[in-house]
Amino acid sequence: MPARPCHTLCMEQPPDPGSPAALHVVKRYAGARLYDAGTLSYVTVDQLRALLRTDAEVAIYDADDGREITRSVLGLN
Repeated sequence: MPARPCHTLCMEQPPDPGSPAALHVVKRYAGARLYDAGTLSYVTVDQLRALLRTDAEVAIYDADDGREITRSVLGLN
């Protein structure tokens, strides 16, 4: 996983425990499956978009090569 996310949806530092915004690190596996490492569950793109509407931070990485792919997965290009 890269040390610094490359877009504004990701946080460069983990949030404070008391912070309302939480960082959701998601890995994309084959077949476009998205796995949220924080909740230990598979999620959909719609669920991730809903998280963004609640001010949560989302970072999506390709599970094979570790590339940060949040913008392309969420269709923000």
